[in-house]
Amino acid sequence: MSCASLLAGKTALITASTSGVGLKTARIMACAGARAVCINGRTEAPGIKAAADIKSIAPDTDVHFVAADLTVPEEVAGLFRIAEEKLGGIDILVHASPLLADNGFAEACHHAVPLMKARGGGAIVALACEAARDPVSHFARALGLEEASIRVNVVTSARAGTETASIQIHHQLLAPAAARARQSDRAPEALAETIAPVIVFLASPLAAHISGQVVSVNRAASFG
Repeated sequence: MSCASLLAGKTALITASTSGVGLKTARIMACAGARAVCINGRTEAPGIKAAADIKSIAPDTDVHFVAADLTVPEEVAGLFRIAEEKLGGIDILVHASPLLADNGFAEACHHAVPLMKARGGGAIVALACEAARDPVSHFARALGLEEASIRVNVVTSARAGTETASIQIHHQLLAPAAARARQSDRAPEALAETIAPVIVFLASPLAAHISGQVVSVNRAASFG
């Protein structure tokens, strides 16, 4: 199985995905052959731009943007309803908003599970802050046990949702001023480059026998 066909025929919904880890995940999934990708954010302009960005590198993928605030249950329900209509069903859910992991993840799964079961199964991956891993991982394990046809995993990072604060502090203390500015600009991009491939792996057939796990990404990509 080549990387270009890793997700062939699959449909994916990635929440909080107009920038950062979510957008990088959507880009990789599209390049990995996903039939359709739906991205999400609260405002339309960044979403349209992100969708065009994905389409430019994966012209064969059906790309959609749906605006929804993940803190509003009615909008979450609308997101999944529209995503189902546009994608024809959902095989993969990536919840890429670590700061909303505790409540938003469960709400998203509530809507995703019936859609995945209708297609014979699926894969769910949540991004969580390291500090939030316990409730999220507990829910993921419980859901994975309850729904045998759906794999559920969590990716955590101490930096997720903190704008890489620890890295930036390190740069402030040790790096020359010019290098510090360059590295600060690269921090969110490097974080996405580090975490997104792990998310895609867990959502892919390569991880067909992995469920109920918490994977901690504890090394950042190079900032050189």
